[in-house]
Amino acid sequence: MLSVDRLCVGYGGAGVLHGVSLRVPKGQVVSLLGGRGAGKTTALRAIAGMVSPSAGRISFGGEDVTGVPAFRLSRKGLAYASEGRRACPGLTVHDNLLLGAFARLSGTRPREELDQDMARVLVHFPRLRQRQNELAGTLSGGEQQMLAMARALMLSPAIVLLDEPSMGLAPVLVDEVFHIIAQLRREGVTMLLVEQFAAAALKVSDHAYVLENGRIVLEGPAEQLQNDPAVHAAYLGGAAATADPAP
Repeated sequence: MLSVDRLCVGYGGAGVLHGVSLRVPKGQVVSLLGGRGAGKTTALRAIAGMVSPSAGRISFGGEDVTGVPAFRLSRKGLAYASEGRRACPGLTVHDNLLLGAFARLSGTRPREELDQDMARVLVHFPRLRQRQNELAGTLSGGEQQMLAMARALMLSPAIVLLDEPSMGLAPVLVDEVFHIIAQLRREGVTMLLVEQFAAAALKVSDHAYVLENGRIVLEGPAEQLQNDPAVHAAYLGGAAATADPAP
């Protein structure tokens, strides 16, 4: 589904990513873990077409999409739920969700079953269903994070990139967000998840990569990494979350 090979990205002459390679098979959840400043968000932004790599190759659905801009990638079915939520505060929750389906409404993605997809998304996010006619600016931070995730799903995407979905949330909302990710995983939604709460991310993932100083230093099946004492001591000791997603 998604393949990244030897990706290099820099800002203002300073390198951030140094030869990053990863794979996201169809129907799986893959986590990209690491501390603050490791380069996780930069990797997602490069994959999503928001920054241009200086070297390397990105393939999506078997097609070379290196350097393809974000709006074209969304038309191909790549959805990005960015760090910081970025809801349109003057629009209702319902209209924010429709913005996520813009490529479908404009005819560049299949429009069929749009109403069914809206209903399905609101089942996953009952808080949004209750507030769908209210302005997005009145939502709490946790509700806005859920709106960002739900808006990405409205694209009917081939893959969803989730950037720090638990950032700034209270523990009870972290639990809720990871339970939703676990539900989507069971439904076969393909996701690349960037997350600082490594222990919680591994519980909802099939495979994981650890990024350190812009380089992949470790990878493997999520369950293997989660149960490896050495890995836990090195990477998970300070990153455990309260979330306990459904298996």
